[in-house]
Amino acid sequence: MILTGGGIVRTKHMRSRKYLVMESLPEQRVTIKYIHTSEMLADGLTKPIEGKDFDYFVNKLLGCDKKSTGGR
Repeated sequence: MILTGGGIVRTKHMRSRKYLVMESLPEQRVTIKYIHTSEMLADGLTKPIEGKDFDYFVNKLLGCDKKSTGGR
């Protein structure tokens, strides 16, 4: 929506946020970066995750590297 200028924004609040970001892009005050779904940290706060996805979430959240988790 931000890059193409499309979409329907139904509330004044969301419309003002959209235009604020659209104005900030050419001035390079903000950048838009694609993040794959498996790397989004918000997923760990909204749904249960397990296995390697949980390990990735914990390591990213705590700022640890993969080697520091050991055999736990």
